[in-house]
Amino acid sequence: MEKNGQAAAPAGDPVADAVRFLIMTAGFWLLALGFALVIQAGLGVAPWTTLHLGLTNYLPLTVGQTTQLVGLLVLLGALAIGVRPRLGTWLNMAAVGLFLDLILAAGFIPAATGLAARWGYLVGGSATAALGMSGCLSADLGVGPRDSLMLGLVRLTGRQVGEVRIGLDLCAVTTGYAMGGPVGLGTVVSAMLIGPCVQVWLSLFTFIAGRTPAGRVLRPPPVRGSRSPLPFARAGKPAD
Repeated sequence: MEKNGQAAAPAGDPVADAVRFLIMTAGFWLLALGFALVIQAGLGVAPWTTLHLGLTNYLPLTVGQTTQLVGLLVLLGALAIGVRPRLGTWLNMAAVGLFLDLILAAGFIPAATGLAARWGYLVGGSATAALGMSGCLSADLGVGPRDSLMLGLVRLTGRQVGEVRIGLDLCAVTTGYAMGGPVGLGTVVSAMLIGPCVQVWLSLFTFIAGRTPAGRVLRPPPVRGSRSPLPFARAGKPAD
């Protein structure tokens, strides 16, 4: 069978599965790193981080732990619209929050000083987080809760990935702000950057998968809505 113009790896291929697992794990770290960069930019955190930090005003939890809690709640929403989680979905929910706490506690990303450095952190962090999201999507081992909901809504509405992501981000930042989460100009910029960046990265991965041997491993989803089953919720395929 071919996918994206390349012969797909045989089902159960341990090497391909191992590579996809590594891609997914790298995606977790990139997500956490991107969020940490945006936090340290000091211009206003990423939309979902606004929500996570807002929750810390009411719950005795770290930002990593509220990231995990929100992930669980969002996953329940994704389940309600027919998305079935796989192993990678559960790992994403647990790992990204943990990695974020580790990165911030390690202190190897100093707070940005100077306007140029702050904007560099913000833009670079948003693009890095989007790359992590796209890597997790393309690994096809089960995407994170927020991406599960995003792709579920893409399928239902027929809208583009970037449009749906912006809508979800705006909902998250509005709720987070109401709970005292930090909002700044950088929050708005990040909200507008992450969705389109995800779409760009997925388009790049699709191009690579269709023209190189990476197509045996990479399985990026379409960037525009479709009524066809999602890559992590195929008809007749049981959840991991």
